[in-house]
Amino acid sequence: MKLARGVDVVRKRMSKLFHVNALKRSSGAGAQSMPEVECEWVIAYRTAHGFCCIYRGVPIDFRTMFDLQIWVEEHNVRTYFIGS
Repeated sequence: MKLARGVDVVRKRMSKLFHVNALKRSSGAGAQSMPEVECEWVIAYRTAHGFCCIYRGVPIDFRTMFDLQIWVEEHNVRTYFIGS
């Protein structure tokens, strides 16, 4: 599965880029006093026929940006847009 391996590579590169491990360590003391809201990230990008996002390794197609935004709200996820 090239797609699943590619998603793992993107996830690792994004965590290095955003210094996720350093943020987790530095916020360790504050996490005890404030409950953490678990929210998954999805990768979204524009296609020739609309939009697509990768959710748990599965591509999901949308016709409009509005459809994507509604889906994001329903699934309580955050989007990371790739491209322009």
